Amino acid sequence: MSPKSQTLDSTPLRQPSHALPAVPDQSPLTHHPNHSFGMGNRDEMPLHWKDPTQYIWPRQLRSVLRPVFTVLCIVAFGHSTLEHKWEMAHANYEAFTKDTDRISRRISQISTVVSLLLASISALVTTVPPRDEILNYTLRGPYLCMWASFGILLGGVIVASADVYGLATCTPQLAIKMMGTRMRIWCVLIMLAYPFFSVGVGVSVCVLGLLAAAWCSEDPIVKNGCVFLLLVPASLILVFLVTLRESPLQPADGSKLNEADDSESGRSNEPSRTATSSTMRTLV
Repeated sequence: MSPKSQTLDSTPLRQPSHALPAVPDQSPLTHHPNHSFGMGNRDEMPLHWKDPTQYIWPRQLRSVLRPVFTVLCIVAFGHSTLEHKWEMAHANYEAFTKDTDRISRRISQISTVVSLLLASISALVTTVPPRDEILNYTLRGPYLCMWASFGILLGGVIVASADVYGLATCTPQLAIKMMGTRMRIWCVLIMLAYPFFSVGVGVSVCVLGLLAAAWCSEDPIVKNGCVFLLLVPASLILVFLVTLRESPLQPADGSKLNEADDSESGRSNEPSRTATSSTMRTLV
């Protein structure tokens, strides 16, 4: 062995003067081959995701659009904010796919209901009423309402089909890109919520036409019965709204109930502690 090689072998290795690049986290919750977001930290949700109404002018519209934004989020994603959607877009690919499939199934169910309503309304507008004196829905007002309902529901089916196709091909990168600005967020929310609102508006217009036809009927039973049939679903809507209210006995955070449970558990443990201490004294 040459003296030069012996010198090189005896020379200790020195640490590099520059810092080594950090190795990215390869855990399944934060890394996936398709997750090249370039969006920074997953916890830093953009401001336009939190409140897309903050820069709307005039200011008076902000107080009106904030509840509209909340309703659209609930109808489109099932949450009052976009925080859950942001977390799913930055979670693993399987979690994002499950969340997207959940939204797609809900829109598919709405599309099925709209198809049944379209078949029923088309049967009414294309047939002659068998008894005109009981219910004549071919009058001008009811007939126009039914055709308007048919058009609204048909538009709902078209938008629902486009939503299902878009959700089937959606990726986390595309979801973040489609919601990159405030205008895009509003467009996405309206597109996803439109089938639901089309069902509500279309059915309401059709019911209005049938009520007008029943009010023009010569039969008093039909006139009074149509009001009763309208009050039943309206009362169920009120019952649903009442159930959404927070119970005074159980607050949203559950702090009082937890404190009560802790106090009860403390009382129940007091006899056992007393018995244990007395047993220890006896043994001593």
